[in-house]
Amino acid sequence: MTYSTFQINSKKTVFSAQNILLRRSFLILSLLLSVTANYADNVDFNTALRIARTYVNVSKTAAQNVKTRAAATATQQPYYVFNDDAGKGFVVIAGDDKMGKVLAYSKEASIDMANLNPEARYLFDTYRQGV
Repeated sequence: MTYSTFQINSKKTVFSAQNILLRRSFLILSLLLSVTANYADNVDFNTALRIARTYVNVSKTAAQNVKTRAAATATQQPYYVFNDDAGKGFVVIAGDDKMGKVLAYSKEASIDMANLNPEARYLFDTYRQGV
């Protein structure tokens, strides 16, 4: 009987060691993720414009319009929207680099922020709340 009691205790010990290892791994992973999230930085207009120009052709007039709208609000921009000069695409650049660089883009059509469908409006509202 002593043998079976030892077996039960050793199984409990192994199980406890696995729990401790899992807890430590989870704690380390959580700390690493929280540290990297703290290094996220705001994306300024010039950086957003530079990224946008790799996807679409942005005219100086359109860039000035986006810059003026961004400067009109004192708060951080959740995203920047740039339409292609010829109406053949758009790109949405994140205002915070923790969300990634490009939130959406198309090579086929431009985007009219004043006339969005409800689904797209919900998506942009969600981006705005995420910042």
